[in-house]
This record gives sequence, structure tokens and C-alpha cells, in this order.
Amino acid sequence: MEETLRPVHLLGSIPLGSNREVFEAVADTLGQHVTRIPDGETGKRTGWMRWLREVFEQDPQLELSGGSVKTHATGYTFQQFRPKPGADVRALRFREIGYARFAKDSYAEFARLKQAGRIANAVRFQVAFPTPIGVLWSYIAPEVQPALEQAMIDRFLAEVRDILAAIPHDELAIQWDMPHDILAQEGARPTIVDGSREGLVRRWARIAEHIPSAVDLGFHFCYGDSNSTHAVEPRDVGIMTDFANALTRGLGRDISYIHMPVPRARNDEPFYAPLKNAQWNSRTELYLGLIHLQDGIDGAKARIRAAAASRGDFGIATECGFGRRPPETVRPLMQLHADVAALP
Repeated sequence: MEETLRPVHLLGSIPLGSNREVFEAVADTLGQHVTRIPDGETGKRTGWMRWLREVFEQDPQLELSGGSVKTHATGYTFQQFRPKPGADVRALRFREIGYARFAKDSYAEFARLKQAGRIANAVRFQVAFPTPIGVLWSYIAPEVQPALEQAMIDRFLAEVRDILAAIPHDELAIQWDMPHDILAQEGARPTIVDGSREGLVRRWARIAEHIPSAVDLGFHFCYGDSNSTHAVEPRDVGIMTDFANALTRGLGRDISYIHMPVPRARNDEPFYAPLKNAQWNSRTELYLGLIHLQDGIDGAKARIRAAAASRGDFGIATECGFGRRPPETVRPLMQLHADVAALP
């Protein structure tokens, strides 16, 4: 009988020494399991978007507002910025952030390894973005967020266009990491701009229309991961399933994949039961973040059994990116993915 392998998804950050080291480690350990590989968001990017402070500090249009926001009780504090006195807020345009620049540099290494046969030809290069609303909430003073929201969206679309111009579309996956979208719907992250489900879907429809259908489009439904703690624990996958259904109806293109985190303790069937209400199409892959290094294969088996009672076709992942974990745990965690993926 032919072996069936459960697909694996890597969310983004992988704290190894370089993009090349990440690509080679993934190819060596998970090559037959993955269809997309991120560059690991190595170096200063390991802390997800905390490195963006320098981008706003160096923008001559902006100054520190004196305000700050904390992600949650055990999370990180972001210092916020506002336009300098006399600046025309409505005319402000954000300068280059850097996501496209990093992506183009990393893709060059990815392409070299693919040409050398280290990475399979069908594997895509995955670029992970925070969402515009997430960066706005974290780094921009609340009183100017409504006026600057479109400028932030435009900046991200400029980064996307730059990537689209440099990387072949059939080799590219674009992922949006969206804790702010999910936590707004949980009532755990109040937003100044419209954070309703309908408002969020309208925004994503406008963004998604700029991403060609040949490019994979994915969403990481994150609940935060500051000091190994969620901002709130999901009661079940209901909000995530309903949001995925709304995005499926509202976007003018297919969603390639959706990722949902699974807390370590949730090996109970009711947690996964809302998946029975999934209305996305068969081309959308589902990845459940049920891999936890702390309880290994046995814990993953229990969570897989519970999830399979509601939905059989899903891949596996961790709850969030690897970026905040000790680098020495990365390769054992990759091997755990491979071992779980091969389970009967």
C-alpha cells in the first residue's frame, strides 16, 4: 500500500542562522511534506514585527507620540508614532518597509538551491506579512489611525507589487499573519478603525484583488504568541471557521490555505466541531496548529483523533511561528513534524 503523508505547513519565523540554513534544514527534514518554504524571517526579523520600530523611527515625516500599546498581559509593548506638527496627515505616504527587499534577497538563495536540486521544483517560496491593520494598531497613534489606514494599506500593496514583479507567480505564496483580525472578533483587541467581520472582509477583498490567482494566498489565523502565551485562548475553532467562510464568500479569488492554532490541552472533539460548518471550497487547504514539542507524537495523535471526528482532510503545523523558541529546538521540532506527518 502506498504511504499517505499528511501535509506540513511552516508559518514563517524559524530562528536559524540564515535563510540558506533554513531552506536546507527544511528541505533535508521536511522535503517530501511541504509545498511552501518561508525564509525563516532570520536575523532582526525573528521577533515578528518588532523590528519595524526602526522603520518608523527613520521616517522624517513621523515622531514618537508618547503613547504605547501592549499586545496583552504578558506581551510586548509597542511605542507609537504620529505625523510631525504641520504635516498634512491626509497626504502622508509611508516609506518602504522592507518586506519586498528581504523577499527578493531570500528568493535568490531559494532559486539557487532549487536549481541545484536541494529544493523540489514544485515547492513555492513563501512570504509572510503582518496585516496593515496590525501594523497600524501597533505603531500608529490611535487618533490618526483612521486618517492613515489607507496609506498603510497602500504601502503594503506597494511591497506586494514589488515582490510580484521579481518572483515568478507560480513559485510564490503570500501569507498574511492576522492576530489583530482574529482578536478583534474575539473582543480582545479593540480597534479604532472598523474591526467588524464585515469591515475586515471588505478590506481583504480590496487587498486580494491585487494578488494574481497564480500566486498562493494564505491566512494564518493567529491568537498571538507573546512569551508563549496567547492573548486569549480560543474557546473552539468557531470564530476562525466563520471568518474563513466569510472570506471565501467575500474575496474575488480562491484562498489557497488557512491555518488555525490549536492549544496543547485541546484534544477534545467539541473544540473542532465547528469545522463541520466549513463552507470554503475543496481547493482551500486547512492546516491545524496541533504540533507541540512539549508532548510530542502522543499529544499530536490525540489532537488529530479529536479533529478527525469533525474533518478528515487537514495538514499539520505549530500554533505559531518558531521565532521565539530557542534555536536548538528548531531541528527536533521539524523532525517531530515529519514523524507526525508519516503517522498512519
